[in-house]
Amino acid sequence: MPQEDREILQRIVVSKRPYVYSKARASMRGGNHLAMKSLVQLFNEWEIQLLVLFSFTLQFFLFFAGGLRRRIRNCVLRSSIWLAYLGADLVAAYVLGLITRQEVSTHHLFFLWAPFLLIHLGGQDTITAFAIEDNSLWRRHLLNLVVQVSLTLYIFWKSFDGGPNMQLLAPSILLFVTGTIKYGERTWALWCGSLTNIRDSDGHASVSELRFATSSDPVMFALVSTNAMRCFFTGLRLPTDFWHIGNLRPDFSTKLFWIMEIELSVMFDDIYTKALVLRTWGCTILRCISHLSFLAAFVLFFYVVRNKERRQYNFVDTAITYGLFFGGFSLEVSSVCIIMRSPGTWAWLWKKTRNCSFLGSVVKWCIRTRCPRKRWSNSMGQYNILDYLGQSRKLVNMFFRTGEQKLWISKLLDTKFVQVDEQIMRCVVRRIAQYRHRQEGSPQAGQLENLGPFLQKIVKRHHSGFDCPSIIGLHLFTEILLSRYVRTGTAMDSESSDASVRVCRMISQYMLYLLLTHPKMLPTISSDSGVDQLVASLYVIFGADNDMMVQAVSALAFIDMPEPPGECAEAHLLELQEAWVGVLLHAASKSRPEMHATLLAKGGELLTFIWLLMAHYELGDVQGRPIEMTADAPTVRRHYAFCFPPQPQASS
Repeated sequence: MPQEDREILQRIVVSKRPYVYSKARASMRGGNHLAMKSLVQLFNEWEIQLLVLFSFTLQFFLFFAGGLRRRIRNCVLRSSIWLAYLGADLVAAYVLGLITRQEVSTHHLFFLWAPFLLIHLGGQDTITAFAIEDNSLWRRHLLNLVVQVSLTLYIFWKSFDGGPNMQLLAPSILLFVTGTIKYGERTWALWCGSLTNIRDSDGHASVSELRFATSSDPVMFALVSTNAMRCFFTGLRLPTDFWHIGNLRPDFSTKLFWIMEIELSVMFDDIYTKALVLRTWGCTILRCISHLSFLAAFVLFFYVVRNKERRQYNFVDTAITYGLFFGGFSLEVSSVCIIMRSPGTWAWLWKKTRNCSFLGSVVKWCIRTRCPRKRWSNSMGQYNILDYLGQSRKLVNMFFRTGEQKLWISKLLDTKFVQVDEQIMRCVVRRIAQYRHRQEGSPQAGQLENLGPFLQKIVKRHHSGFDCPSIIGLHLFTEILLSRYVRTGTAMDSESSDASVRVCRMISQYMLYLLLTHPKMLPTISSDSGVDQLVASLYVIFGADNDMMVQAVSALAFIDMPEPPGECAEAHLLELQEAWVGVLLHAASKSRPEMHATLLAKGGELLTFIWLLMAHYELGDVQGRPIEMTADAPTVRRHYAFCFPPQPQASS
């Protein structure tokens, strides 16, 4: 081929190449568009089936994870439960709306899933309310009950046209009965769990029964005290001798912690689950009707599908329906097992069998061996302000400018949870015993001979209690003083000193954690909004210094607090420990009962446990025997967290 012809041919090929490439690109874009379109069509075709399975998955997760909140502080798990709790109702209600728009010519089982979704809207026995505020919304759930039941009836009316769906009329009605009962139980439980209704209930009816129980077995004291405990958690004062433990058996004190765990577990069940409703005869009868209706619906559905041709009902829809039946039945059986293991059920059994010594012994044995021992998280939050003042996170400083924003990140990253130290509980019990058995003329607990002049300037800013700078100042005072402690003496003395150091630091960081995370738990004078602003201002002024102790001393001076002594001896350490125990008991005495009920859903707080422990010894504001912070002239009938030595009078 001549050279000229070859060049002409090459030009033709080159000129057509962009066209070929553009055509290939258009073909690829069209293929992607078709693939995306086919995926959307596939999802639209199977949308209801997928969402029904997703709705049941959420119910399955809520059943097994809902009860873990009482003893777990994991943020990821709590967030997952919260999302599932909110999403379960949304998904079920949305699918009900989709079913109303569907034709049942090819999917005859769609309308049978409507009562299943009504069952899902009824929730699980292990969780009716995620937070205590949900109980006050029971009227909204009652309205939703009416709306969703009406929507299900509309689906029935639309679907039963005399065709094959008439064969499923009987099982649909039976499932509708089950779903209505389940949804009604949830609304009833929310109404009973609201603090308003708990406060209006009569808790004094069980006092005589409690006296019988405490004379025979202290464990039963907790199990039969449900009604009275519910009133106590709403701030109602019980009879003077209700918590009296002087006539109990000598081993009562060793079982007191277990008793309080049972009482806290009962309160959690009554407020956040269906336990309070399930212990009534009316709900027991309704639950039996619900179970029988569910089983009868399954039997009828089985025979209807078996006697019809395979092509009449879609194979996938039939498999999903069987899965809903078997899954729902499994959850109901598991729910019965959990109910039988609950403290309220054992209390009911004990009351029914207490006249029979043999059956009563069997029930007591089951209580001690079968009931789970861990009923709260047994943890306490820890936050050290020095972690915030000394933070050097480049990303935090890059994206967050203000001190309040950096404090929010610090609380999120630097807050940790540790197990409650046994030494802390020993110190608390010893201090409570001193309050309880103090006689006229004996010295007040919490005498501070060495640290008195320092702590007096921190505590006595206000006679009625702490303010935010006082708690922050005492926290910084503790960190500086512990940094100046030098161990001396024998190995045994060093071990005891290490325990005191650990107690001081843990309570100090716990009180700061409460101040920044749950300020309403503390009897502070300052407003809640001023806490973050005060701490953030410390970071703005002193956060640039790398020496944390220098920062702490400067922060003390900024909030007008005294610097601790130059060295920390054993006497200083013991007095600091007693000071923090007194602050902890004062905070528990002044805390509001409804706040304790709120925090039961978040794993429980150590302050709640101490508040309840004090109530058993007839101490605290709810019992009419408060623990004040301090007073210039202490009286015999009142207790104080701090008792400072009298100041020497200046000679005239």
